[in-house]
Amino acid sequence: MDWITLLPYDLVSLIFSHLEFKERVICTEVSKTWRDFLLKWAGMWTEVVLRLPADKHAAMSCLGWLERIDGNHIRQFSCIPSTPFLCSAALHLISTARWCRLEKIELSTNYHERVDHAKHIAICSSPWMTIIQNCAQNLRQITLCTSEICMNQYDFYSILSSCPGLTRFSYWYGEQQISHSLGVSRTPTQIRNDLSDVRHLALTHLDWFTECDLPHHKLFSLCPNLQELAIFGRNNNQASIQALITEVVQKTNPSLQVFRLGVISPETSPKQASRAGTYPGLRHLEISFMPTTRPSYPHLSIRSIPRRSSGTAF
Repeated sequence: MDWITLLPYDLVSLIFSHLEFKERVICTEVSKTWRDFLLKWAGMWTEVVLRLPADKHAAMSCLGWLERIDGNHIRQFSCIPSTPFLCSAALHLISTARWCRLEKIELSTNYHERVDHAKHIAICSSPWMTIIQNCAQNLRQITLCTSEICMNQYDFYSILSSCPGLTRFSYWYGEQQISHSLGVSRTPTQIRNDLSDVRHLALTHLDWFTECDLPHHKLFSLCPNLQELAIFGRNNNQASIQALITEVVQKTNPSLQVFRLGVISPETSPKQASRAGTYPGLRHLEISFMPTTRPSYPHLSIRSIPRRSSGTAF
């Protein structure tokens, strides 16, 4: 008889907790009983880092693992897909599995193939916002470094209003820009009446690198506890930049310590840019004429999963 069925649950959990993740995966090969226990065991999955390779067979194997994970135990999820199709497939699996306890989400894509307009439309209508809504009450950090998810001001407001505990929000939208929203399109009046007056007290770090302008004139009133702010966008014009600089100079947000602003040319640079003394309280000020370097996430180490000896799936 299999000892895993005889010993108390707490003792079995203690034994497996002393193993490395890779060793636990190897243990799933012992028997169906072991595999079923480990895939549902709370200590098996708390952080998932998913790198989906270009090889279709290997990628589908990874997605098979993802589908069998008990998402109620996952706290951190990082996804690095190699193609738009795999990106969409991974997001769909997570949304339907209703991972409701996620505290940290990271999505990074850097495809070598050109993504056409039709693929953008399909992925932008993917269940990304459903994922956010499922874990909204627990979510603390969102990092998006992708050309697959396009957000506008309404999506920005929606995420802040849905995630009261969100402290860090980093959004980098890639080179291939399209005009498409994640959510239902709203008129400016509807946006103002619905969400734009909701204050988000938890947000302390915001990185916004995209074509879509933030509501610069009311950003600090919307997020009064911002400590670090980095903004770059080709649509930033003299008026919107000047409005943001005015907010900083007037010390509208006394918590702000780090401010990074990217502009296209000296013509769009704010007049106060050269006078560092006009930014009281800032520890770091950076105003550049080129985009800040694309974010990199060296901590996204990938745990390799050994390939099964047979061709059968779980």
